[in-house]
Amino acid sequence: GGGGGGGSELHAAWSNAVVALAVGLCSVAEVYLTDACDETDAEATCDALTAEAVALVQRLPRADVVEPFQARASLKLSQQDETAAEALLLTALDIVRRAEGAGGETDGG
Repeated sequence: GGGGGGGSELHAAWSNAVVALAVGLCSVAEVYLTDACDETDAEATCDALTAEAVALVQRLPRADVVEPFQARASLKLSQQDETAAEALLLTALDIVRRAEGAGGETDGG
């Protein structure tokens, strides 16, 4: 089957933009976990940022970005919530394994 114009190209660009946004949110969240941890509402801000980052990449059909899960896991560990942190890190590990296993562009079902 062929055909189809720039739809997939547009979708790829959109996916890249979403990933960039999610990674950017994580970068800001990391600052609140470290240098700005004494700021008012630092924890709540970090929680909101990492939650949004995770939600963004989970909407993608094929999320192969681990930063949101790692950043949120770091937050959860700082809150002594090992159960949540473990689940997030397992998700990140699963993504890495999938990316390694896929190698190239593959369509599996």
